[in-house]
Amino acid sequence: RITCICYAVINMILAVALKYKEDNPILLTSDNGLQLKAKAVKISTMSLKTFLQNNKTNACDVFISYSTQDYLDSNHNIISGNIITKIQESLKQASISYWIDKERLMGGDSFPKRIAQQIRDCKVVIFVSTVNSNQSDWTLNEIATAKEYNKKIIPFRFDNSQYSPANMIYLAGIQYINYPNNPNAISQLINAIQNALTD
Repeated sequence: RITCICYAVINMILAVALKYKEDNPILLTSDNGLQLKAKAVKISTMSLKTFLQNNKTNACDVFISYSTQDYLDSNHNIISGNIITKIQESLKQASISYWIDKERLMGGDSFPKRIAQQIRDCKVVIFVSTVNSNQSDWTLNEIATAKEYNKKIIPFRFDNSQYSPANMIYLAGIQYINYPNNPNAISQLINAIQNALTD
């Protein structure tokens, strides 16, 4: 009787998949019987393990939240000597993996989802605080997302601008690293990240 129920379930799943065959459905299953029957009617299958491996983001240690105006000029060329590049180079030298949002610059429908996934999967979020980033809705959303996921946030104050009132709600009371007149600021940032990664 159990075998009959199993076959009935398999046949019902295949019937639904066949109904949507023109949409190229993929059955997510590790059941060999269902995989064989699906193959016979030209329906693709995938195991849960393969699905999870294919859909896992490449989690990095650090997510860099910044304003593109501090990184790229109006022609989308990297600004020489910008602070974002300096931070990236220091992270590379310290063998700390990072993710920086370049998709936003190119557009596309999936970038908010991808940004949220990267923040979810990272360990530390650096907020590069500048006049521009404190006026950006994007960085505000990134900070809010980081708080929602309980991520360690390290504000890096590149200039003497104040946090926007909205950013202040999330960042008040968080120890920051001040860049102006501090030749050790980037080293302090790297040390703070390394300490956060070992907590």
